[in-house]
Amino acid sequence: MIKKKTELKGYKTQLEKVNGEITVIKNLLSDKQKELNEKKKLVSSLESKISKIECNGEIHISEHAILRYFERVLDFNLDLVKEEILSNELISLIKFSENANGKYPFKDGRVVLKNSTIVTITK
Repeated sequence: MIKKKTELKGYKTQLEKVNGEITVIKNLLSDKQKELNEKKKLVSSLESKISKIECNGEIHISEHAILRYFERVLDFNLDLVKEEILSNELISLIKFSENANGKYPFKDGRVVLKNSTIVTITK
């Protein structure tokens, strides 16, 4: 009986200690969350200031918007463009090299391949 009481007291002491540690961790976590939120606000403010300076009142056009203009306004068929770029000759050349990265001859320039994706075409 005395052994069980001693064992029970030991468990209760351990429980109190662990609960105290949990409280400390929760307080630290709360403090860090507040600090994180303040840093996020600062980042947002700095990004806004940078954007205002970089923009300098000028309106810019994204490459995506230009691509959609070609596709939707000028009626360029992008699938045909893809087929022209990804010719059987180029496919064979890339497969022969067995490399997902590199530069390959293309018309009067080269295609640049990264991770099996053509990322640009150079002259």
